[in-house]
Amino acid sequence: MNKQHRWIVGLFLGFGLAAFIGCGSSLVDENSGSNSGATGTFVEALSLTVSPSSGLSVGDIVNVSGTCSPDGASVPLTLTGVSPATGSCTCSSGMVSCPTYTVTGSAPVTVSGTTPAGAVSASAALVASCGGIAMASPTDHYVFNTAGTYQPGTDFNGIAAADQICNDEAIAGGCVGTYKALMSTVAEPANTRVVDNGGAVVVFDGSTYTPFVADIATLFNISGTITAFEILTPGGGFGTGSSIWTGSVESGGSNAGNDCNAWTSSLVSDTGAVGDRDPIRPGDAFEIGGTGTSCYTALPIRCISQ
Repeated sequence: MNKQHRWIVGLFLGFGLAAFIGCGSSLVDENSGSNSGATGTFVEALSLTVSPSSGLSVGDIVNVSGTCSPDGASVPLTLTGVSPATGSCTCSSGMVSCPTYTVTGSAPVTVSGTTPAGAVSASAALVASCGGIAMASPTDHYVFNTAGTYQPGTDFNGIAAADQICNDEAIAGGCVGTYKALMSTVAEPANTRVVDNGGAVVVFDGSTYTPFVADIATLFNISGTITAFEILTPGGGFGTGSSIWTGSVESGGSNAGNDCNAWTSSLVSDTGAVGDRDPIRPGDAFEIGGTGTSCYTALPIRCISQ
């Protein structure tokens, strides 16, 4: 091999070795659990605790704690039922150190993290309540009227937007569950919108929640004399006004299109069927006033949990 060829081969080998050494500098050290090319250290051992572990209500503060190793490790967590929904915690002196979290209304509160050995989790139970009043069974269908009044086509646009109003007020009032507006359109009558989970329909009797009828099917087929009940707002009040939007007949079916153009119109000339705000009783739980009220009006919405 002549001198020129030896020089080219040596240059090639030198560059190749340097490139190999450079690449190796970012490899993970599996024994230490750290990455020399990244900041921080990965958690290797972890246990989690949520406190208080039960009896929580919307707005309560919860704390996440536990043990961990090694010190200085980052402990990323995923949470449900609280805000914020992610946690950037650290391992300090063998203990998990996290910010505080606020209960938002989902049940239960859960927190989970990951270690090389697998997932780690903990949870805490909520007191099922609505309007500050305990709910005996979260599987029942709880009914409330919105505290606010809403004009179709302006404050809400369509029946899905009415559902969102129900859930926004439920969360603000500490009501557990998912809610739908007890309203109809031609395409979606109220008696087909409510998911029947087999529970009773529950309303307020002046001091606590009590079953109004045994199930959803009975709600839309009331006959005979049934005791009248007041309907609370999510905050525990009794609301204002005398009517609610329904777009329905007594059986929960559509009221022949008297639904403010599927709840998208605020025109004075369009109408929406209404019902009594409270008390709820046979014959006026869904419809009063014939063809209904001008859609230019703002009224409460009746909501029911699914």
